[in-house]
Amino acid sequence: MNRKNVLTTIGAVVGGGVTLALGHWFLIGRHHVTTDNAYVRADITMVAAKTEGYVRKISVHDNAQVTTGSILVTLDPRDTRASVMAAEADLARAQAEAARARAEARRIGSEANRMAAEAAASAAGARQAVALANQARADATSRTLGVTVATEQVAAQSDLVLQAQASLQAAEAAHQVAQADRGRFAALARQGYVSQARMDQVEAQATAAAARLAEARAAVTVARQQVAVVSASRAKSTSDAGSAGAGAQGAQSAAESAAARARAAAAGAVSGRTAIGSAEAAIAAADAAVLAAQARLDAAKLGQAYSEVTAPISGIVANRTVQIGQLVRPGTVLMALVPLDQVYVVANFKETQIGKLAPGQKVALRIDAFPDQKVTGTIESLAPASGSQFSLLPTDTATGNFTKIVQRVPVRIAIDPQWRAKAILRPGLSATIDVDTSSKPTTAPAKVAQR
Repeated sequence: MNRKNVLTTIGAVVGGGVTLALGHWFLIGRHHVTTDNAYVRADITMVAAKTEGYVRKISVHDNAQVTTGSILVTLDPRDTRASVMAAEADLARAQAEAARARAEARRIGSEANRMAAEAAASAAGARQAVALANQARADATSRTLGVTVATEQVAAQSDLVLQAQASLQAAEAAHQVAQADRGRFAALARQGYVSQARMDQVEAQATAAAARLAEARAAVTVARQQVAVVSASRAKSTSDAGSAGAGAQGAQSAAESAAARARAAAAGAVSGRTAIGSAEAAIAAADAAVLAAQARLDAAKLGQAYSEVTAPISGIVANRTVQIGQLVRPGTVLMALVPLDQVYVVANFKETQIGKLAPGQKVALRIDAFPDQKVTGTIESLAPASGSQFSLLPTDTATGNFTKIVQRVPVRIAIDPQWRAKAILRPGLSATIDVDTSSKPTTAPAKVAQR
C-alpha cells in the first residue's frame, strides 16, 4: 500500500471518528451535565448523654448495627435512684403539708362560721337591748311626767285646803254672829220686844250658820284627805319614776354592753374571714409546693430513665469514644450513628451548569470505591446559594483586585431505594455525577422572588 492510500485511510478513519463523536454529542452528550466534585453524605446522629453519671456498661461496639430504641450505654443508676427517692420523699412531705393546710382551713372555716353566727346573734341582742333601753327611757320619761302632774295636783289640792280653811273661818264667824243674834233676840223675845216670827227667823239663821260651819269643817277635812291622797300618789309616782330611771340606766348599760359584745363579735368575724383568706393562701402555697415536688420527681424519674442511653435512630455505630467507668455529663458525645440506608450525594456543579438542572432529573453515579457498579438516583433539590456564601469568610469582590472564580452550587441527589437498601455506600466516598437533562423534571427550578 502506497503512502497516498495510507493517508486516505487514516483521514477516513479520523473523519468517521469525528463524525461519530459529533453525532454522539448532538444526540446524547449535549443533554448530559457531569461533575466529579461530589461526595456521599448522610445525616449522622451524634449520641450524647442526657444526665450525669459513671458509665457502667457499653452494649455496642464500633461498626455494630443497631435499631431505634436499642440500649447503647448504661450509666450507674444509684445516684439517679437516690434522687428519685429524695424527690418522692419531698412529694410525700408536700402532700402531707397540703393535707394539713386543708384541714387547718376547714377548722378555721368552722371557727369563722361560729364567729359569724355569734356576731349575728350579738348584733340582734344589741338591737333588742337598744329597743329595751329606748322603751325604759320612754317609761322613765312618762313616769317623771306623772310625778310632775302629781306635784301640780298636790299644789292644787293644797290651794283647795286653804280655800276650805278660809271658808271654815268665814263659817265660824257667821256662826258666832248667828249665835250672838240668837241670844240677843231670845232675851228681847222674852221681854216681848221681838215677835215670834222674827225670833223664828233668827233661829233659822243660826241653824243655817251652824250647818254652814259643819259643811265648811267637812270641806276642810275632805280637802286635807284629798291632799293626803294626792301626796301619796305623788310619792308613788316619784318612787316609780326613780325605779324607771334606774331601769332605764340599767337598760342603757345593758345596751352598751350588748353593743360592745356585738362589736367584739364583728371584729372576731372579720378576723375569721382574714384567717380564711390566709388559710386559702396557705393551701395555694401547699398545692404549688406539691406541683413543684411532683415536677422534681418527674425530672428525677426522667434522669433515671436517661441512665440507659438508647439509639434515637437505626444505623451503624461509629466513632465510639465512651469507656467503662467514664464520668459523663449532659451533652457528652458518646458515639455516632450513621444511617447507611438514608445516604445521599451532594454534587457541587459549576454555576454555568445549574441552568440545565432541575429536581426530578435522572442521575447516573459512579462511586470511586465501586467503579464497576452504576448507581442511579434523582436530583432532589438545589441549594439556595453557592457554597462560598456559607464559608467562614465569604468572598467579597467589592474591594481589592477582582479575580473571577467560577462558583459551585451544591445539588442534593437522592439515591434510588434499591441502592440505599444494599447499605454499601459510606458517607465521604467520592463520586462522579452524570445528569441526564433530557429527562423530565418533577418540579420546575426555583425562581428568584422579585422585590
